[in-house]
Amino acid sequence: MRIPTLSSRDRRALTIGALVLVPALAWTLVAAPYLRSVEAASERLAAEREVLRREFEVLAAADQYPAVLQEGAERLLQVAERLFGGENPAMAGAALAQYLQANGRESRVLLTRLEPVPAQEAGVGLIALPLRVQGESDLEGLLTLLLSLETGAKLVRVDNLRIQGLRTASASGDDAEVLTFEFTAAGFMLVEPGVSLAENKEGGSGA
Repeated sequence: MRIPTLSSRDRRALTIGALVLVPALAWTLVAAPYLRSVEAASERLAAEREVLRREFEVLAAADQYPAVLQEGAERLLQVAERLFGGENPAMAGAALAQYLQANGRESRVLLTRLEPVPAQEAGVGLIALPLRVQGESDLEGLLTLLLSLETGAKLVRVDNLRIQGLRTASASGDDAEVLTFEFTAAGFMLVEPGVSLAENKEGGSGA
């Protein structure tokens, strides 16, 4: 078989093609993979350095951990004392109702109705115990009650305050004005983390 003879024009075209193709192949097969591997190695190195930096920070602060844990435990105990206890949300809600009645008497406020509202999960290991409260008082008594709930021994959140009516207490022989009001008061109780609200109700009902 006879090898065809290339003209000078063909040889020049092949030379130009080789000059173009060889760098392209070198970039695709050699340079680009190498640069990608270098970039990946740099990212891994940066991530490892960041992990090492954080480990050094943890080690540097290790001496402070006992004091921080002690402070956290003390704060938790302080907060726990302000929560309502009970074997289940119903019992804790009853304790909240008694607390509201006691504050009402001290504030000279007549609480005419305390209606339970379904308990709600308020965070990990915490349940809110709302009560819908209705009552009668003058303005001073209502403000005194709200202040006592805000600053009292137990943690109670008051929401949705509404003044429903205003009348004159003529039966008392003076011109004192009586307010009828409504608000939602929510106390809180601790429960075992990871146990649902339904499980807490079931556990308490069988006790």
